[in-house]
Amino acid sequence: IAMRFSAATVSLWAIIGCGASAPTKPSVLFYLVDDLGHYNVHFGGSVDPHNPDMKTPVIEGLVSEGLILQRHYVYRYCSPTRTSLLSGRLPIHANEMNYLNFQPGGGLAVEFATLADKFSALGYYCAAVGKWHLGLSTEAHLPVNRGFNVSLGYLGGGEDHFTQEEGSCPGVGPTVDLWDTETFSPQNGTYGAYLYTAAASDAINHAADVGIPFFVYFAAQNVHAPYQAPERFLRLYDDCEWCTKSGKTVFAMVSAMDESLGNVTTTIRDRGLWDNTLVIFSADNGGDPAKNNYPFRGGKYSDFEGGVRAAAFLAGGVLPPSLHGTAYGGIIHVCDWYSTVLTLAGASAELIRADRGPGIPPLDSIDVWPAIVSNATSPRVVVPLSSAHGPPGWGAMSETGPCIVPGQLTGANARCSQGAIIVGDWKLYYGPYTNDSLSCFYCWWTPAQYPSKSHPTNTDLPFSCGPEGCLYDLATDPYERTDLAAARPDKLAELTKAFNEAQATVWWSTGGAENRSTELCPSAATHGNHVAPYGDPGTCPNPNGCM
Repeated sequence: IAMRFSAATVSLWAIIGCGASAPTKPSVLFYLVDDLGHYNVHFGGSVDPHNPDMKTPVIEGLVSEGLILQRHYVYRYCSPTRTSLLSGRLPIHANEMNYLNFQPGGGLAVEFATLADKFSALGYYCAAVGKWHLGLSTEAHLPVNRGFNVSLGYLGGGEDHFTQEEGSCPGVGPTVDLWDTETFSPQNGTYGAYLYTAAASDAINHAADVGIPFFVYFAAQNVHAPYQAPERFLRLYDDCEWCTKSGKTVFAMVSAMDESLGNVTTTIRDRGLWDNTLVIFSADNGGDPAKNNYPFRGGKYSDFEGGVRAAAFLAGGVLPPSLHGTAYGGIIHVCDWYSTVLTLAGASAELIRADRGPGIPPLDSIDVWPAIVSNATSPRVVVPLSSAHGPPGWGAMSETGPCIVPGQLTGANARCSQGAIIVGDWKLYYGPYTNDSLSCFYCWWTPAQYPSKSHPTNTDLPFSCGPEGCLYDLATDPYERTDLAAARPDKLAELTKAFNEAQATVWWSTGGAENRSTELCPSAATHGNHVAPYGDPGTCPNPNGCM
């Protein structure tokens, strides 16, 4: 695989210097799992075992020599978590929407320098595999133009696991979403986890062959819908008497993901790179209603802990042995890995702060490594989980657009939320409010065995936060069962102030929800009936050059 660096990236080497030898820099594997329920893994051990019914031996083994992250926060759904990780910004400062493929405002604005941009400038070999969901309207949004040397994956938010088909065009039929670095890929027809595992291993082998560190961003397709798994993984759960048929499929997908992670980490070990590698494992959000976030409340699409507190851990030889088999309870937001891993790689403060274009919010990322390795209080105290409103004029937030009736969380508005913030151990949640309690689809608690024949789905619960919001003490009530807004007016005032301050800084990229759907099929027709960029090629927004 040929090395690929832009001229502007090469020019950044003058900023950082080239004195450090590559072997001294740690390699990084960030393994991001799609829609993984907090309780859909078995961590093993006694510190924080999670679900013993899940067959995830690789994860169990890695955790035994790793570190569980007990308060690792992400956005409540897909794309914003990814923009946060790769930009070093909180989602409220980068992107809070799951825009559709034909909406050019989707993904990560090209003004942001990505984590891969920075790693490339440090001499790393960078690969993106699996789900992109960070913009596809122009070629400038593609992984290869965001700092990655190579990529193999799908550009949108989901697709068939076996065929890689997503959508269709009149007179032509289904379109395939599979992109290989600079062009569409003909490799469709294989289970996605197999494709992306092979691509990640190839990238690691290439980095080892040429003697440079790697950054592999593995955005797994599992466990996102549609729920599909090879038969051999389904058979692993034949003896689960309480499982539903659909539940077994979800569990099988988790086990397929576990094997994928094992194959990638085995490649790292086989190439003698494990001792100088950091593995970061995290879900991109809580599990959707087909998954289990026990014992936390809610799930994907909600700002309850079940939607934003991700199953996460660290592994690899970079982690001090004294931390093996333990857990860290400090607050970490996914954006904090940006500064953390770049600092570990020896990046200067100037490089970490550098961006591709003007007019964007400053870096939010905080280096949390010193706190992790010393088991100290995290420097991350405030986490604005989401904002109250979408782009100007859109009203309250939903997954892909405004709520039809802001302030309600039923029916067509089931995915709407009005914002939330964490300050230390306290959390302010703005949910639905009316004079009467509403049924809240994403406000439930699931049992440990879910989905089961006796509990196949969750039941909507009566729920209402007043206009002042609901207040929770996560130190004593991590499962958010007791609203303390009336009992603690002092804390309510403190968090309300923090929320309003965060609201004043919300940033939206241009393009928004403009409908360019008529351009998708003509673009696909010129790219082998594959999903492909459809807008102008895109240019660097910085007159001084981009990374």
